[in-house]
Amino acid sequence: MIPTRQLLLTLSLVAAASTAKADPYDLEFLMGSTLYEQAVFANTYVVAGAGPSAALAAVAGHETVYGDILANGYVTLGASSTVTGSVQTGSNLTTGASAAVAGNTLAVGATTFGASSVVAGSVLSGGIITLGASSDITGNVQSGSAIVNEAGATSGTQILKITEPAVADLHQSVGSAQIALDALTGGTALVASNAVNSVTLTAGIYDVTGSMAVAADQTITLDAQGQDSVFIFNVSDYLVFGAGVDVVVANGTDKTRVIWNATGNYVSIGAGTNIIGTILAHEYIVTGAASTVRGAGDSCGGVYSATSYVSIGAASTIGTSGPCGAAAPPADYSNPADPPPVFAAADVRSSGFM
Repeated sequence: MIPTRQLLLTLSLVAAASTAKADPYDLEFLMGSTLYEQAVFANTYVVAGAGPSAALAAVAGHETVYGDILANGYVTLGASSTVTGSVQTGSNLTTGASAAVAGNTLAVGATTFGASSVVAGSVLSGGIITLGASSDITGNVQSGSAIVNEAGATSGTQILKITEPAVADLHQSVGSAQIALDALTGGTALVASNAVNSVTLTAGIYDVTGSMAVAADQTITLDAQGQDSVFIFNVSDYLVFGAGVDVVVANGTDKTRVIWNATGNYVSIGAGTNIIGTILAHEYIVTGAASTVRGAGDSCGGVYSATSYVSIGAASTIGTSGPCGAAAPPADYSNPADPPPVFAAADVRSSGFM
C-alpha cells in the first residue's frame, strides 16, 4: 500500500506498479534527439517574464533557462533573463534589457535585443536585427533585411541579404511521446480530487482520468527506494500545482526519471513551486513567479507544449545547470562548414496528433 500523509487523493489499485524499464520511457527516443535537447519547446510562442503588456513587462526579469529554447512562433525574453543555450524561433525574437544568451540565436522574423544585452554566439535573422544600446554580440550578425546599431552596440562581422533561415515544425514529436506514454499499461489509477494534499508515492505508472490539482504548499514525495526508478503521471485533463508545492525525489539515483504528461489539456505551476521532472502538455504550460522545474537524476528536464505556448514566470528557472545547461560551441553562420541549423526531417515523428 502506498504510504501517504494527509492524503486527500483516493487511490484505486488497477495493477501493481510496473518495474522501471529504460526503453519505453526514453524521451529522447520518443521525441527525437533534437526536440529532446530543448529545455523549452512551444508549438506557438515562448514568453519568459516579459508578457504581452507593459504592466507585465515592468515586473518581469531574471528568468533562467538552462538549455535551449525552440518555438514555432515568437520568443520574448524578459529583462536580465538568461538562456545558457541557444534560442530558435519561427517568428520574432525580442529580449529585454541586459538579457543574456550563451549560445546562438536564430529567428525567421525580426530580432530585437534590449539595451546591454549579450549574445555569446552568432545572430541570424530573416528580418531586421536591432542591437540595443551597449549590447554586445560576440559572433557574426546576419540579416535578410537590415541591421540597426544603437549607441555603443558591438558585434562581430555584420552581413546582409542572407538566405532566410527556417525552423521545422516539431510539435508532432511531443504528441507522439504523449501518446506512447499514455499507452503504457500495468499502472495505478489515481482518482484525484480538486485538492490533493501531501503524499508519498513509489515508482511506477500513475493514471489520472480527468484533472489533477495539488493543493498549495503541499509536498509530493517520490520514493525511488535507491533504484533506477521511473515515475510517470498520465493525466487525461489539466494538471495544476498550487503555489508553494514541492515535488521531492527521495532515495533516487542518477537514472531516476520523472515525467508529468497532461495528454488532454494544460499544465499550470503556481508561484514558488519546486517541480522535479519533465513536463509534457497537450496545450499550454504556465509557471508562476519564482518557480523551478528541473530534471530528476542526471536528466535535464524541460517543458514541452504540443499545441500551444509556454509562459515562464518572473524570476523562474527551467532546466538543470551543469552539462545540461551548457551551450554548444558558438557557431559562425558565415562559414560553409558551420551552416545555420535547420532541423532534420528525421526528427519529426508523425503521429496524427494535432
